[in-house]
Amino acid sequence: MILNAILITLLYLIVAAIQVPPLVKNKKIRELVAYTLVLSLAYVLSIIQVFGIRIKNPDQLITWISRIF
Repeated sequence: MILNAILITLLYLIVAAIQVPPLVKNKKIRELVAYTLVLSLAYVLSIIQVFGIRIKNPDQLITWISRIF
């Protein structure tokens, strides 16, 4: 389990090392922020999956929000 988490972390670091420098070099700040948010969310969800933590179905949250509006 720990080894899988380390491998996932290394994989995400490699992907970020390839994708982020061109965004910084070309001063694409919006794209960098969006990319960082998506990559961070994907990383967190991957780690949660590796450790077997169960999370609620996001559909319930979406349904609750739609009832408010």
